[in-house]
Amino acid sequence: MSVSPLLAVQDLTVSYPSSVGHIEIIKQLSFAIAQGEVVGLVGESGCGKSTLAKAVCHLASYQAGSIQWRGNDLAHLNPQQLQQYRQGLQLIFQSPQDALDPRMTIAQSIMEPLDYLTSLNLKEKQARLVAVLAEVGLEQAFAGRYPHELSGGQCQRVNIARALIVKPQLLVCDEAVSSLDVSMQSQIINLLRQLHYQHGMSLLYISHDINSVRYLCDRMMVMRNGQIVEDIATDRIEDTKHLYTRRLLSLSI
Repeated sequence: MSVSPLLAVQDLTVSYPSSVGHIEIIKQLSFAIAQGEVVGLVGESGCGKSTLAKAVCHLASYQAGSIQWRGNDLAHLNPQQLQQYRQGLQLIFQSPQDALDPRMTIAQSIMEPLDYLTSLNLKEKQARLVAVLAEVGLEQAFAGRYPHELSGGQCQRVNIARALIVKPQLLVCDEAVSSLDVSMQSQIINLLRQLHYQHGMSLLYISHDINSVRYLCDRMMVMRNGQIVEDIATDRIEDTKHLYTRRLLSLSI
C-alpha cells in the first residue's frame, strides 16, 4: 500500500500579466516531498524558485495544475482545512528584518500565528513561546525586544521560531540565509538541520548555493526557466550528466 506524499505538486503553471500578455513563470512543474524529507531547490536568479514557494504556500495563484497536501487538493479545501494547511506548512523569508513588524515585540511577532491558527489560551501560548525561543537559541530576554535591536541572524532565528510555534510538518525556506554573513549562514543551516532531526519536519530548502544544499538535503531539484530539469540525490550530484546541473556545480566551486 503506497503512502501519499506530504506535499505533491502536479503540472503546476503560474503566469503573470504583462504588457505583451501573460508570461509563464512556472511551466507544468511537478514534484513531491515525503514526510520527514529534506529537499533542496536550486537554480539561477529569475528561474521561478520564489514564485514556486509563494504558490505552494498559498501566497500566489496558479493557472493550471494542482497542489495537494496529504492527498487533498488545495483548490478544494474548505476554510477549516485551509487553516490546517497553513498551520502545517510555514514559510521562512529571505530578508529577516523585513519579515518582522517593527512595531511588535519579538514575543508578539512569534505568538501572532497562534491567534489565527490555534485556540490556545494565553498561558499555553506563553509556554510555547518559552519553549520555541530555547529551541532556536535565543534567551528569554529577547522576548521584550524589537526587531531593530537584533542582528540579522537573530531576526532570522525569530522568524524560524514564529514558524515553529504552530508545529508545522513542512518548512519552506526561501533563500533563508542568503542575506546573512557566512558564519551566520552556517549557524542557521545547522539550526535547520537540528530542528529537522528533532521534530521530523520536512524541509523545502530553496537556495542558489549548491554546497549548502548538499550539506542539508537528501535530494536536490534543479530548476531552469520555470521547470525542474533534474531531481537527484545529493550524494550523487557529482555523477550528474545534465549539462545545466554541471554548470551550476562549476559555479559553486
